[in-house]
Amino acid sequence: MSSSNSTNTIQTQFDQHQLWCVGFSRRLTALAEWLEKNGLADQAAYAEVNRLRYQLSSQQVMVAVIAEFSRGKSELINALFFAHYGRRIMPAGAGRTTMCPAEMSWNPMLPVGIRLLPIETRKETTSIAHWRIRPEAWVSFGFDTNEPAAMAQTISKVGEVQRLSILDATQLGFWLPDLPNGERNPDNPVPDRLGQVEVPVWRHACINIPHPLLKQGLVILDTPGLNAVGVEPDLTMALLGQAQATLFILGADTGVTKSDLDLWREHLSHVAASHIPRYAILNKIDTLWDDLKTPAEVNAELEKQCQSTAELLSINRQSVVAISAQKGLLAKIQNNPELLVRSGLPDLEAILGGHLVRQRQTIIQQNCMSGMMRLQSAAARTLERRYQGFAQQKAELQSAAGKNAQGLKTMLDLIAAERQEVDLAAGEFARLQEQCLVGLNRALMPISMPNLKAQMQAMGKAFDGGMLNRGLKASYEENFERLSYYLQMCETALHQLYGDMFQKIKTINTLHGFAIGLVPAPKLSNFTDKLLNIKLSHLHHLEIGNRWRLMSKDYLQRVLQTLYMQVRVIFENAQTDIERWAQNTVQVFETELAERRRNLARRAEAVSQVNDSRHALDDRIAQVDSELEAIKAQGRRLVALSKGVDGEANAAMQQGIGFPPK
Repeated sequence: MSSSNSTNTIQTQFDQHQLWCVGFSRRLTALAEWLEKNGLADQAAYAEVNRLRYQLSSQQVMVAVIAEFSRGKSELINALFFAHYGRRIMPAGAGRTTMCPAEMSWNPMLPVGIRLLPIETRKETTSIAHWRIRPEAWVSFGFDTNEPAAMAQTISKVGEVQRLSILDATQLGFWLPDLPNGERNPDNPVPDRLGQVEVPVWRHACINIPHPLLKQGLVILDTPGLNAVGVEPDLTMALLGQAQATLFILGADTGVTKSDLDLWREHLSHVAASHIPRYAILNKIDTLWDDLKTPAEVNAELEKQCQSTAELLSINRQSVVAISAQKGLLAKIQNNPELLVRSGLPDLEAILGGHLVRQRQTIIQQNCMSGMMRLQSAAARTLERRYQGFAQQKAELQSAAGKNAQGLKTMLDLIAAERQEVDLAAGEFARLQEQCLVGLNRALMPISMPNLKAQMQAMGKAFDGGMLNRGLKASYEENFERLSYYLQMCETALHQLYGDMFQKIKTINTLHGFAIGLVPAPKLSNFTDKLLNIKLSHLHHLEIGNRWRLMSKDYLQRVLQTLYMQVRVIFENAQTDIERWAQNTVQVFETELAERRRNLARRAEAVSQVNDSRHALDDRIAQVDSELEAIKAQGRRLVALSKGVDGEANAAMQQGIGFPPK
């Protein structure tokens, strides 16, 4: 295999990010071990540590590559990710080389190879998302990554085609009804002399490769043109919406053609897609290289193309990147730094690598930093309670110096009375936990899976295959309003539950001398925003050139299944956040009770020792002083363990620990 001496910017930036993840993981491990060693880890803490470790290892970022055929899309993928094999891995050449959408990722639990979903599955209304959980429906082919030629040959199956009758093509969704005036639909392919049309052999491909970038969570989505994108609701409304960046490939030799503009407007320019960074990649700039022109003239012509592209697509000029994927691939294979720079590929790598790493790191930091803060805050509260307990014990021991046996017995009686208070509080906590469970179930009811299924079934009954324009759009609007209302109902019930619990905890704190604080119930605005993006995407899909597809009841059912899977993910993620909050809230009760009981046991033991031997009083006070100093040292260590994670988090943690300064 050959490789380039030039720096692979994407790989370099992902490697740097991976170092950050490794460092974070080490700090997390150090904190977890320290919490366990010092008796500060409860079940909620163990669950949080496991969740954070999963977040660090599983977070993915997707880059979608989309273009009409013959724009050099597969060649760009080869140049960006597979040049180290010394040859093309994705099929590239004249004509249509990729006929079905392909996802490239790495899952160590699956064999290296390619899984292909037969096109015949389109005869059923089941969406791709549902087929993913039916492995027996896929056809698998393994390959050896040490044999690039054989590997490329196997992957080339994504370009396989077959010829079918118009009837069969209609059943598969590749032939649309004639226009009202009897003319053939212009979106239909041209039949051959036997009246057959060309359709893909495969519906979807999943390629599992142990590539360094894929191992670090990168997912590449290769989409094969307007017609292939339009026939799959999963791809149009779900997968493309999950991408952290989209590369829209154009030909520098052709500029923005009508089919390019149609693809852009129908799938990449609408409001629902505006939150995804989109880059227009002006490929094949080597076609503008002209020995009869000066470099300045060539650059001026190229800049004119870039400006024109930005204006046509209504994007910033900075979002247009001019490259030659073929020359970039050749330069990497031949170790030609000069050609590589001229190809423009390093510029794209710098932009794409920086963006994807920032996206991935932002997602991980947001999730992991909040988790670390929860761990540290919980530990700080426990340490503060311990400090207060030992301080109270010291005050009792000092007051015991002048007391006789009866006075010491009175102190023990007071501690026993406090135990009874704790037992009473424990009963109230148990009842509060039951009320919390009832309230939690009530809050989760609107976003439960049975409720969602019932809503989708009601929506499906309205899809009779004849609903178009206003009727279908009105049905969508109505159902999305209801889905959004379910989230609002859940949030309202959740905050009502929090309010009720807050008042009861306040009463328990007052009656029994506790100082328990509740974390506010989670807000669901993030999930509402995601639901809105899905709504915008679906409504846009109804308004673009899908009029004739939407006449098909089977197609509408696939759209509905896509919607169900998208909303299901949102509702399930919301449930997970809510249940985690409830579990942590209940764990606070149990941790508080356990710590209070340990403190009472220590205080009773100390007073009993004084009663048995007054000479041990000074020694016991010294031991308590030592414990107090140890807790303060633990507090400082807890802060130190957060060093380097986030400066603001560290400052907040220092402010959150309520110990007297050393």
